[in-house]
Amino acid sequence: MQRHRSMSWTLALATAAIALGSAAGAQNLVQGAKWYVTQTAPGAVTMEQVRAEGKPGGNTEAIRITVKQPSDPFYVNQIAAVISQDIPARTRMRLRFWARSATGNPARTLIEHTTAPYTSVAMTSPDLTPSWKQYVATGMTPGYGPGGLSVRMQFGQKVGVLEFAGIEAVALGPDPQAALTTAAIQPDAIQARIERYRKRDLTVVVKDAGGRTVPGAIVKVEQQRHAFLFGCNIFNLLPSSTEPWQLEYQRKFTDLFNYATVPFYWGAFESEQGKPQYERLDAMVAWCRDHNIT
Repeated sequence: MQRHRSMSWTLALATAAIALGSAAGAQNLVQGAKWYVTQTAPGAVTMEQVRAEGKPGGNTEAIRITVKQPSDPFYVNQIAAVISQDIPARTRMRLRFWARSATGNPARTLIEHTTAPYTSVAMTSPDLTPSWKQYVATGMTPGYGPGGLSVRMQFGQKVGVLEFAGIEAVALGPDPQAALTTAAIQPDAIQARIERYRKRDLTVVVKDAGGRTVPGAIVKVEQQRHAFLFGCNIFNLLPSSTEPWQLEYQRKFTDLFNYATVPFYWGAFESEQGKPQYERLDAMVAWCRDHNIT
């Protein structure tokens, strides 16, 4: 994502630590952080700390953003706080906050890499309502050192007022499913599954035409196809074409795959209501059947 080069950075002075709730046993990584505002021009955005009416989520203070001038691209108008801690690879991150907007402004809120290429770790893009609502986004990080991640609340789409309370970024630890997946693809684990699921003992008895056992017979066994389905879409198939590229496509597909999906999309299949077009799909399915492709 390309950043707007002419943006001006303004340090917001009214950035006392906001009382932010955090999950039990988890540290809020932006607790007490200074929030910075970026904007297209001085005065385009103002930020102030206010009392959170209604105490959403038990929070008594909020950040009020007044957008006086939209930005293009929209992410130029934003507030951001840097996460100073080191975040190891494969750490699950959660962004959670309360927000409202009397003017119904949209916002994009995210945890992302502080510098280019601004890779997003967790993101949500709500259209805010006049009532307080809680929003949550989660994701997994490839790992960043201190200051490598920032929390950003972006709101340059239109003029209006937005309020954020209880902004919380939490490192939830390693993703257990990712750990299981990593363990499953280790060579020892792969070999163990091959031994368990893909191998069986086989006894071959060779007999002559009279039914007598042939001792010492030489037997060659060659697997022709896998029972395991392996494939992809076959959208480029033109069954009746004799163009060289099409014949090569068909040859490579049948050499590699035994499974295919056909382009069964309603918009193309029934572009006019009541007139479904079966011909193309029928021809593709027939070709797959003739070539032992499920």
